[in-house]
Amino acid sequence: SFTVSGLEALLGWAAAQGLRLAVVTGGSQRHLSITMDALGFRSLFDMVRFGAKDWTKQGNLTHVLAKWRLPREQVSYVSDSPRDVELALAHGVVPLGAAWARGAQLEGLRAAGALEVFVSPEALQHWLAVGLGSLSLEACPP
Repeated sequence: SFTVSGLEALLGWAAAQGLRLAVVTGGSQRHLSITMDALGFRSLFDMVRFGAKDWTKQGNLTHVLAKWRLPREQVSYVSDSPRDVELALAHGVVPLGAAWARGAQLEGLRAAGALEVFVSPEALQHWLAVGLGSLSLEACPP
């Protein structure tokens, strides 16, 4: 089975802090359900949006933002994809890079405009714990 050391602790910690968590993907519902069930993460997420005929990743992010009704500078989008960093910036949310998987594009995430890039879930958790409440899109490079 696929696991990432520290990911379960990060998600559990974030949920315990009252952070709202969502999954936004262009992938299929079937694949997402298998993954979420295998990892046991489903209950930690406020919302799960997957790819479907009329559901794109961009549309899914827009949907989550509309439902949450939070100022966009208080929302972060964590991804291992430079394209998702660009999507986050286009939607006015704080882009964070997750470079802990094999083959991660560390420099690509930075070049795309990620505010920070993390090489482990623990590093992201530490960053959030230290700076919780101070996320700001203004700190992102142009």
